[in-house]
Amino acid sequence: MALCQLSELYFSSEITEPDNLSVLGIAYQLKGRKKQIVLGATEHHTVFELVGYKNWELGGSPFVV
Repeated sequence: MALCQLSELYFSSEITEPDNLSVLGIAYQLKGRKKQIVLGATEHHTVFELVGYKNWELGGSPFVV
């Protein structure tokens, strides 16, 4: 059983969409307070492209798990 409302549930056809939505949601929520977005080296390349497209600063050092 999901612990959310049906209106809070999103379905996607692939992993790229929710990855990008997550990064966008966090970045816009923290707009004006945070200056950097830290991503892991294993993140999908489209997420890095999104960060570059939005001209957000990518911080931290890449890591591999």
